[in-house]
Amino acid sequence: MLAQSELSRADFWEKLMPIEGKLSRGEAKGAFELFNGLDDDLFAYLIRRDFEGFPNIKRALPDWPPEDIRRDSTGGFTLHDCLKEALYFWQTVKHRFELMTDKKVEGCRVADYGAGWGRITRLCAKDVRPGSLFALEPNPVFADLFETSRVDAELIRTDWASEQRLELRDIDLVISFSIFTHTSDQLATNIVERFKEITRPGSVIALTIRPGAFLHAADGEMSHFSEPERLEALADYKRGRLVYKPYDNSPHWGVTVAPMRYISGLFEEAFTVSGPHLFFHNWTQMFVFLQRK
Repeated sequence: MLAQSELSRADFWEKLMPIEGKLSRGEAKGAFELFNGLDDDLFAYLIRRDFEGFPNIKRALPDWPPEDIRRDSTGGFTLHDCLKEALYFWQTVKHRFELMTDKKVEGCRVADYGAGWGRITRLCAKDVRPGSLFALEPNPVFADLFETSRVDAELIRTDWASEQRLELRDIDLVISFSIFTHTSDQLATNIVERFKEITRPGSVIALTIRPGAFLHAADGEMSHFSEPERLEALADYKRGRLVYKPYDNSPHWGVTVAPMRYISGLFEEAFTVSGPHLFFHNWTQMFVFLQRK
């Protein structure tokens, strides 16, 4: 990591002082107006809020949730690693979206489905115009944190089972990180219906699923499985069946490993399916890209 003093070097000073000046004069506000065009990696560094100087910029950036919630919701990652994963995901999605549609996200409507407290949404806000970035989240604790953290996007509180119809329409890009790694078959089916509602022909969805290799682990989330259950899960996965074990008191949320045969069957009526694609930063996630027919 850069030392805090590194932000005062000429290269960064020249890029950041105009933004600091705009804020001090009240000439701009909001992530897009302030930071659009800034390098992704420099913006991610700023998002950490771990630097000296530029007090107006620091105040303009969103806050982070309490450390225990942040770690628990990202698999125990440090702040640096959870932000690095989010950055790699969003950069990859932007690149693939532009290849698939010949559009820039800057001129599109983007939705983060299952946004949580806004780990990825806060990075999207630099690239997506105000009024065109939406965060959908059913967990009231995460939704409250999203608001109090001042993430620059429109929050839409959804229901846990994704059964309720949404008014949102004409979304060009939907991101859904590590949601289909936890869904029951019924919840996954409901989410597909919501995706169909909010998208239009040509729209892209980027989501992640678990690799089959995840089932060979004995620790982490696989500790929820007994050895006989794990062997049965391996057999089901090889047959193309959804592997799902609910958490206690949570019928639609648990440990999920979805083979591509299952994902294709779920989406292929309305979407063209591409995947899986390797997520180098975290082997327990794989990209799947979908395009609305």
